[in-house]
Amino acid sequence: MGGFNRWFPWILGGVAVASLVVPLVVLNTGVLNTFDPEPKRAPLPDAAWRVATKFILTAVTRKDPQQAYALAGPSLRAELPIKEWRAGKLPVVYSTVGQIRKTNWENTNYAHPRDALINVIIIPKDSRAWNAQVGLTKVGHGARAHWLVNYFKPLGAGEPTHP
Repeated sequence: MGGFNRWFPWILGGVAVASLVVPLVVLNTGVLNTFDPEPKRAPLPDAAWRVATKFILTAVTRKDPQQAYALAGPSLRAELPIKEWRAGKLPVVYSTVGQIRKTNWENTNYAHPRDALINVIIIPKDSRAWNAQVGLTKVGHGARAHWLVNYFKPLGAGEPTHP
């Protein structure tokens, strides 16, 4: 028993030092940082912006519901059958559109390699400007990869109304 009592303070001291040193080593070497919960943000790809604007010009204005359906992702398509889309009964608000501008309302815009969320200002030809959020998802791979609008929601006051 005497040997244990003599070595116990040394063992306890070694454990104490290790408990201080190991976390510092792990944090400084990045061992715990192998999982990054949020991918690095990237600039909004031009192709995604083109799809967002084309969707607004075809869906929101009701000028080409068939093309709007082709630009819509599964979550928007699921809201109504294609027959409703063709009839102009789309799951997005109606408005005339004179201009579309990107904005970063409350710093919520983001873009990753396969998804993006942007805020836009839609300036109608005949009424007050209004804001909307547009979510996009990149589907397919390689040469077949393309962007689709999976989310569209007006924001705040000044929302347009259905015709």
